[in-house]
Amino acid sequence: MAKISNNYTALAYHMGTLDRAGHDDGASATIEAVQAHGWLEQTRPALVVGVLRRNRPEELAWLFGEPGQRLGFSLAMDTQPALDIPPLTWALMHGKQTLMARLGELGARFAPVDAQATHPLVHLLNKRGGPAAAVPLALLDQARGLGLDFNGGRELPLTHVFTRRAIFERRPTPDRPALLVSSQVSRKTSHGRYQATTPPLYDPLAWAEALVARGADPRAVDGSGMTLHHRVMYWEAQYAQDDRRPWLAFLARHQALAWEQPDAEGRTPRQMQARSHPVLEAEMRERQAADAPAAPTTRRRFRA
Repeated sequence: MAKISNNYTALAYHMGTLDRAGHDDGASATIEAVQAHGWLEQTRPALVVGVLRRNRPEELAWLFGEPGQRLGFSLAMDTQPALDIPPLTWALMHGKQTLMARLGELGARFAPVDAQATHPLVHLLNKRGGPAAAVPLALLDQARGLGLDFNGGRELPLTHVFTRRAIFERRPTPDRPALLVSSQVSRKTSHGRYQATTPPLYDPLAWAEALVARGADPRAVDGSGMTLHHRVMYWEAQYAQDDRRPWLAFLARHQALAWEQPDAEGRTPRQMQARSHPVLEAEMRERQAADAPAAPTTRRRFRA
């Protein structure tokens, strides 16, 4: 154990080594060894991720059952310190449907939001980025069966799809070949080229339709007091001039246009439509100037 670090890869490798050495349960043997060395607290999240990656029913039952609970493990613990990602959200982020089912059998259920008011689907989109287009509908349905509500959070999942839509449409560049080529999941060939392997299930609007079909409310208000309609108009006025109409058509289909509804600062989508990019930029500069700390004053000293 002298070379084992706070790293799930090293710990999972050690678990496998114990398996090959004849131990019935490499995970519990590793955790007991870590505890004996006094390293349990600092390695706890890595140990959980190691067990989740192995995805063995008996190890999951041990870790999240009575033996593991006596050591401080639980289905609500954070697998990534400071991010507040419980095991079930970790499984969703990585598209592990079998793991989600096994955690559900142990009693795991999705909370509406985490301690940072982040929705589990936002974690999914942030983790997988463009490849989130390859998430199967069955994964979303399974998550809904485990109590996932498609609304709520500081940033609504539906709004997050809109604000991060460029990731779905990312094109490769010479210095950074993207995982998506023409919105298709790709792999690197033996010749160093990227070729499409799986057609995309969704573009951003299709993602939005899939979320609405599972209960997401396009009229919901996020933590900033803004609806998706506010976000579309605000974003269009700031950054783009050509991608507003498809999203307005989407909102119209779901009767979610709210031209006169004020946000937390009293702004309506119609007012946002009337303001141009230079006006918003000037307002931003004024706010930054008002928030900037005052420059320290210096006194002149005169010699007698």
